[in-house]
Amino acid sequence: MKKRTALIVALFVSPAVPAVWAGLTIPLIPGNVHPSSQLVVSGVYYQWSLYAMLLLGYPAFLLGRKLHLIKWWSAIIAGCVIGALVSDALLGNQQFITTSLMGAASALTFWAIWRTGRDDPA
Repeated sequence: MKKRTALIVALFVSPAVPAVWAGLTIPLIPGNVHPSSQLVVSGVYYQWSLYAMLLLGYPAFLLGRKLHLIKWWSAIIAGCVIGALVSDALLGNQQFITTSLMGAASALTFWAIWRTGRDDPA
């Protein structure tokens, strides 16, 4: 897969990690863990995760690439920071650790997918 294709796939797949995580752990109605409500929660979280990816994650990736700092550990750190920012902005810092871990998992997924891309031979 080409680097550009891997980047596009990573941009749209990595937000699914926190979305699925949220769908499996956060009930839509307390005490009601039903597959349809889990799907709704995942869909809502995917939208917010995609927004966070495009507004915060992609610029962080571009900066890291410019500084030659795209490594697995830098992805985890950036994901934790972005997750913490999202937690503070959207949730009033109530789920700080959870959203930081979601951000780290999403960023690590992004890095793993992006890393599979190969440069075009010149």
